[in-house]
Amino acid sequence: MRRLSPLALAIALLLPACGDDSPNGGGGGGSNTAQVDCRVRFAMTDGELTGEFQSIFDYGRAAGHFFGVNTGVECERLDARVAVYGANQCTGRDGACRERDRSEMYVMAQTTRPLSAPLHLLECRFVGSQAPAPENFALVATYATDANGAVVEPPPTIAVIDIECRAPETTTTTLPAPDPCDDVACRDGEWCVDGECVVTSRYVVELHTDVAASYASLQIDIVYDCADGRFDGLGDEVSCRPAPEINAYAAFNNTGCLADGEESRVTAGAISLLGWPGPGPFVSCEYTSATGEPPSADSFRIEVVDAGTIDDKPIKNAGVSLGAVRPLAP
Repeated sequence: MRRLSPLALAIALLLPACGDDSPNGGGGGGSNTAQVDCRVRFAMTDGELTGEFQSIFDYGRAAGHFFGVNTGVECERLDARVAVYGANQCTGRDGACRERDRSEMYVMAQTTRPLSAPLHLLECRFVGSQAPAPENFALVATYATDANGAVVEPPPTIAVIDIECRAPETTTTTLPAPDPCDDVACRDGEWCVDGECVVTSRYVVELHTDVAASYASLQIDIVYDCADGRFDGLGDEVSCRPAPEINAYAAFNNTGCLADGEESRVTAGAISLLGWPGPGPFVSCEYTSATGEPPSADSFRIEVVDAGTIDDKPIKNAGVSLGAVRPLAP
């Protein structure tokens, strides 16, 4: 079994299957006329994810195709603890299969913390002339390595565990729901949370990357003064999470308030096999103010420890800054 590095896995996904421009006239994966619109759910049903894996599914017996080409396939990550991607190897319009395409779907995941089955991974859109069955998605192979790059044998079991279908929706325009605080005026010292004015000292602090780049890894320290406030939770239980837009595995640690004049800090790190674009959202953390007042950019010193691209090149002058502060209910 071959050994997979993060870069090799990423390249495998980024390179689409070869094919010409003629539509596939028969067999699975070749229909552009959608009569059903489905959601296909992938999960790890047995074993353990200790590093990374790549699973390949052949859906040639299904009367349809995944919606979207390569890593542009329409999928939703189901567990924030793991960075996971889908890649449809069919290259026609909306992901339909051309004559020489492989009717294959790649599912790839990575974590820096061991995770045991059952683990729901991805839910991907599938369109076709009739509803597929789980047996239409044949597992070709799974390649897995641990955190040190050593091959894992046997690899974890990855499978299609559920399919939900409905008739294709007609095109409609969906307006965003109004902000419940848009028309609410609060008194001094109060903040609007879910349409109600409250007195609070709790906030969500959102941090954004500043430099235009494709990030594969980013680690920062958020230095804070406990006289002004503190981040909620200690150690790796700190209340922080990666922004959904980056689809990365993230880890956090909060030192808490330290004695002897040592600086208190939250360390935040994220890794992604395919990278995420910047500038834009990075992470958010919950914060309790000692004064009740919301924190500002002057409340923290944010230091970039490491920033790199998928080919291991450093991102020069990488910066992270305060993007927004939102009140939370007390």
